[in-house]
Amino acid sequence: MTGATVVSRERGLEAGDVRWEDLGTAERVIVTGEETILLGGGGSPEKLAARSAQLRRFLEEEDDAARRRDLAARLAQVSGGMRRLQVGAVTEVEAEETRTRAEDAVAAARAVMQEGVVPGGGAALLWTARFVHEPPSVGDERIGVRALERALSAPLWQISQNAGCDGPEIVEQVRQAGSPSSGFNAETLRVEDLAESGVMDPTRVVRAGLLHAVSIAGLILTTETLLAEVEEEGGADEGPETDR
Repeated sequence: MTGATVVSRERGLEAGDVRWEDLGTAERVIVTGEETILLGGGGSPEKLAARSAQLRRFLEEEDDAARRRDLAARLAQVSGGMRRLQVGAVTEVEAEETRTRAEDAVAAARAVMQEGVVPGGGAALLWTARFVHEPPSVGDERIGVRALERALSAPLWQISQNAGCDGPEIVEQVRQAGSPSSGFNAETLRVEDLAESGVMDPTRVVRAGLLHAVSIAGLILTTETLLAEVEEEGGADEGPETDR
């Protein structure tokens, strides 16, 4: 990565034989308590590509799980890269907003690399409702399942309402579409294939949001206590009619 030479007795080199050119070069080195980041390494691209190919071959041939993890980590270090993103603006307020947007974009990209993407705009949550088990005909469990099904449609309902469309109608149209990738595009105001439109959400973000919401709901039920501010009349929409 830096063009350095490995010093070892197996290679016939000792510490006293090291020269300046054996240490390698980099434009910038960032060292913390947990990691070391090399920017602009002076290594040969051809040698890096050959080493990456070698590690991939070892990874394909290895059966041991622990060894495969080590090889995958080494491959990521060799083949991975880093870019510097510079953000600026005319005013301090604009610069702060732009920087926050850039940080959110980077975080979303990392989440996508870890767990992939799902259709955005609440479409994935609405599709998830199809897999909620049918509850008993009566009892608290039935109430909980029905509440979860309505909650899964709430993001799509709110997005369509904010776009000036009829929330319940859009939700029903997406349900009738019958495709996991179908959803409401707030830019075109149409129900379409969101995968083709590029309207996607990181799977990790959607999954974490759902898990946290269920956890909070369970906490409210077990404590039997909820504090809320009373909104004045004529305020924002109260939500789907089925939630009242």
